[in-house]
Amino acid sequence: MHGLIVTVALVPVAIMPEAFLPLGTWMHEVRALTQLVASTPLKEEQVFTAMSNKTFLLLGGYGYTGACLVPLLLQETNIRIRVAGRNLEKAKAAAKHWNRLFPGDRVEAVRADAADPESLRQACSGIHFVLVASCTARFARNIAVAALESGADYLDVMFPQSKLPLLRSLADRMTEEGRCFITEAGFHPGLAAALVHYANQHFLLRR
Repeated sequence: MHGLIVTVALVPVAIMPEAFLPLGTWMHEVRALTQLVASTPLKEEQVFTAMSNKTFLLLGGYGYTGACLVPLLLQETNIRIRVAGRNLEKAKAAAKHWNRLFPGDRVEAVRADAADPESLRQACSGIHFVLVASCTARFARNIAVAALESGADYLDVMFPQSKLPLLRSLADRMTEEGRCFITEAGFHPGLAAALVHYANQHFLLRR
């Protein structure tokens, strides 16, 4: 199992620790991934098996993007979600709201400040996946380190390019620990789903 960083941007797409891919190769990879999704759809039972007993940390979970992600995750999977952000009261209110709408009390709240590594470590304790829906690009390394320390994979929807060198500085560690890191997942509509599906074939179902 190899560590993986996928950057969803116009040019280039980086799959670390490989070299950058030129635009032509990138377009070929996009088409290949799209065909992969179409030809090998995950069965519902496979998704639930892969997600069983998993806990996601959703950083920025009470913001606009987080509020879009939470109901989809609760509806389509059986994971537990830890809504996190700097304002614990907002996180608690969001958790209470989603637990009223979906059965099982699968949403909990925790305070996490991306500028505070210790709060991130506590928030990431016992989680399996870090999903970043907050505007915290300058603290991407803090979040990535906390994810690695908890043995979690990582996906963000942040576009600022300033985070790329911060994530790349941890590429060797990601590779050694076999973690999957996907950044800028929301930049190209439809591509994120293909990349997540591709990563799922190599990481989630083989554990």
